Amino acid sequence: MKVRALSRISGPAGVRMPGEEFVVDAATGTDLIERRAVEEVVPAAESAPADTDPAAKPPKPRKPKA
Repeated sequence: MKVRALSRISGPAGVRMPGEEFVVDAATGTDLIERRAVEEVVPAAESAPADTDPAAKPPKPRKPKA
């Protein structure tokens, strides 16, 4: 299971910094996720399809002039 550290963690596999991605076995990954130390990294192919057309994005709201 590939995971991303949410905070600085250390253990038998070494020290991991926030944002660092690494691979652990399923049992360890589940334990770390339950303790909110990591989040699972979902491969791009399994995640929601990316919007490839920039023109399809809604415009940003503008602040009114004072």
